[in-house]
Amino acid sequence: MGRRWFIGVLVALVVAGLPQAMPTARAADPVLVGAGDIAYCGNSNDSRTAELVEKSGGIPFTLGDNAYAAGTARQFADCYHPTWGRFADRTHPVVGDNEYDTDDAAPYFDYFGAAAGDPDEGWYSYDVGAWHIVVLNSNCGEVGGCGSGSPQERWLRADLAAANARCLAAMWHHPRFSSVSSNSATRALWKTLQEYGAEMVLSGHHHVYERFAPQDADGRLDANGIRQFVVGTGGRSHASFNSTKPNSEVRNNRTYGVLKLTLRSDGYNFDFVPIEGSSFRDSGHGSCDRGGGGGGGETPGEITVAAEADARVESDDPNDNFGSSSRLVADGSPATASYVRFAVNGVGAVSKATLRLYVKDKSSNGPEVYLSDPAWSERSVTWNNRPPRAGPLLADIGSVAYGQWVEYDVSAAVTGDGLWSFELTADSSDGIDFSSSEASSNRPQLVLVPAVLSVP
Repeated sequence: MGRRWFIGVLVALVVAGLPQAMPTARAADPVLVGAGDIAYCGNSNDSRTAELVEKSGGIPFTLGDNAYAAGTARQFADCYHPTWGRFADRTHPVVGDNEYDTDDAAPYFDYFGAAAGDPDEGWYSYDVGAWHIVVLNSNCGEVGGCGSGSPQERWLRADLAAANARCLAAMWHHPRFSSVSSNSATRALWKTLQEYGAEMVLSGHHHVYERFAPQDADGRLDANGIRQFVVGTGGRSHASFNSTKPNSEVRNNRTYGVLKLTLRSDGYNFDFVPIEGSSFRDSGHGSCDRGGGGGGGETPGEITVAAEADARVESDDPNDNFGSSSRLVADGSPATASYVRFAVNGVGAVSKATLRLYVKDKSSNGPEVYLSDPAWSERSVTWNNRPPRAGPLLADIGSVAYGQWVEYDVSAAVTGDGLWSFELTADSSDGIDFSSSEASSNRPQLVLVPAVLSVP
């Protein structure tokens, strides 16, 4: 028996040490792609990493120090705009320390506009697929600190408490951990993120690539901790490593490239993609097995999907886009409609689908809900190019009260995985406002009950 036990343990250890297959991503799974420490007019590396972003077809992000050397308006115009600026209108940026070298980062906030958040803060969040992404400002001295109880940490807690996505990631500029040098200023933010089940943190600042094993805010290996990626490889230059930090798994300081994240509904696949002519790569995967979120909550068997995009359109301003607004509006006078879209992945067939919206302004005659064509952009949809309806009336519940969730049964349209877009419209002049995805809490939800298949 002792021999059989020994052989069994040996086999188990060997199997555990074998590489695990990368989980298969679905074609509809969203992709984030980006890096930090990017644009510099003195070389062409930024152009080469920009090509990687463009070829990926993903949603771009930056990790700070976007335009060298001081984030001036001229450097954004001459260095960043011709390269990474080609997809600036769909980029989710992070502010770096170099940006604050010029007018409290005013050129950065002017360049990216509403996408960069409040200029007095520099933090914001957004949802994509099953993921909630938090963008924070690690220039702590510029925004009242990053410690427990600071304005940013309080906002982070409120944002995470209201989030409804299953998976959570964060981005900021200065890495908490790095084999170049670590930064303890963001320790409290890390602790809050771990408390809410965050899967990963992305940073730049150091001009290297480094991946860490999951760890807690004090750098202790922790299976329930957060994995960190340092991706300061956007093109500016390379840096030297000092002493290797505990839990550092992979390091490279000779390769420019971008990190590509495929966001599955149950986890993520990652791939560091180098510029042409470089051979270094790093890839792997992680899961979202601890969940997260809050908001309206779920009952057993339900899956809550956060909106990936929403916007209102106004007949009085037919060419204007309101995709950055914190409110969705449906009104008959002047005619105003809103659109909200969800990406459903990995759920399969559903038996019930409910659109949940939070009322910010009551109405005696709430909106009618229709299925719409999903081919529209949050940053460019207007009254004149709004998507057509894709079916008959789905729901209309009449009057709605302020400060509550309202539910619309959309089961007739939502059958399972795919992109599902809804139009909210009203004939009454007593319009209604709902919280949008840009609101600080109570964002739109699509609540799904998966179909139960009987087994013969």
